Amino acid sequence: MVNHFGKYNDYFDIDSEYFPQVNRQIIEENPDLWLKYYPHESFVKLIEATVRVLNRSEKKALWVEGAYGTGKSHAVLTLKKLIDADDAAAQKYFGQNDDLLSADLFQKFVSMRRQGGRILTVHRYGSSDIRSDDDLNMAVYQSLVEALARHPDLRNPQASFKDGVIEWLKTPRNRRYLGDLLVEYRDKVKLNGANVDEVERLLTTARGEALESVLRELMIIGREANIGIFKLDKEQLLGWIGDIIRENHLRILFVWDEFSEFFKNNMRSMTGFQRFADFAGEQPFYMLIVTHHTANLFSSDRDARKIFDRFVRVSIELPPHMGFKLIGKALQRNKAYAKDWEELQSDQRSNTKLSRNAVMKYAKVDDDDLRSILPIHPYTAVVLKEISAAFASNQRSMFDFI
Repeated sequence: MVNHFGKYNDYFDIDSEYFPQVNRQIIEENPDLWLKYYPHESFVKLIEATVRVLNRSEKKALWVEGAYGTGKSHAVLTLKKLIDADDAAAQKYFGQNDDLLSADLFQKFVSMRRQGGRILTVHRYGSSDIRSDDDLNMAVYQSLVEALARHPDLRNPQASFKDGVIEWLKTPRNRRYLGDLLVEYRDKVKLNGANVDEVERLLTTARGEALESVLRELMIIGREANIGIFKLDKEQLLGWIGDIIRENHLRILFVWDEFSEFFKNNMRSMTGFQRFADFAGEQPFYMLIVTHHTANLFSSDRDARKIFDRFVRVSIELPPHMGFKLIGKALQRNKAYAKDWEELQSDQRSNTKLSRNAVMKYAKVDDDDLRSILPIHPYTAVVLKEISAAFASNQRSMFDFI
């Protein structure tokens, strides 16, 4: 007989580190969270595709797509963490998920990481502010500068664009010239009437989006007044990236999440973007863009094929049974009541046999998954899945109900 008569939550807890929506901040604040990502079939395909690309079996960029709520952001952040991790952490992740991640794939992954140079991963989120080639160039440039700054052992082989402008401003004649231009182009640039001293201060102290904004406005002045030091030419930028790769013996994986808006804003000006994708054929620099489904992104199949041919595409999809698997993973058994729990579960497995068979047919779910969520009744779990999908469009919201 069971010795302990208590509530279900005496026997188990819900994993407190589950987050319905995972972003870079959550991943960074919870450094081991990526280890809990469940590697469903489409994530395995993403690892396989990344291995092929980074070992240059396919000299293309990567494209991850999927519907809202399928966990695309979590998938690519987990992939980034997996690449950045040491061998022990990578082996732990593969080992605890060996039902889906094979030993052969682990060996290919390790071999890919060790051959061809160190891998620098870059992460950027959002593209709604990218409305021109200049914006695209600046975003890539600034993201790489920030990534390099996080690794002091990596060399920046040339003076950066920002440093070049600061050096140019040391000449009094240049300062006066920029002062005149700031007045002349006051209505064309968004610097809020800043003078030369304020611009120099921003160049020296600003970071992230604030710095990008200043540099972008200076590029407009450079284009209007034909000032070479203010221009960030695409081929110069690619040459700089190539120098970084060669001098540090690097491969660069540039992960750009939430990239769908780029296509809406730049459908008639795709040359610059295509050049970045094509660059993978020349240098080990790989864009990995993340978008919603691509069916409505392009006006014609011909336009779509011109872009798609430059990418290895992976669709992230949650299997119908994923919600059940995730709940089973999240239930943390209390070891103090392990014996009592086994007796309870034995009774529950016997009492729910017919209902589990019905749910297996209806929801295309394995019996092991249904057993793993007990004491949640199989019928309750099906109703929960349908309610959560109706209210929040995805299975992950089942956790909010639990």
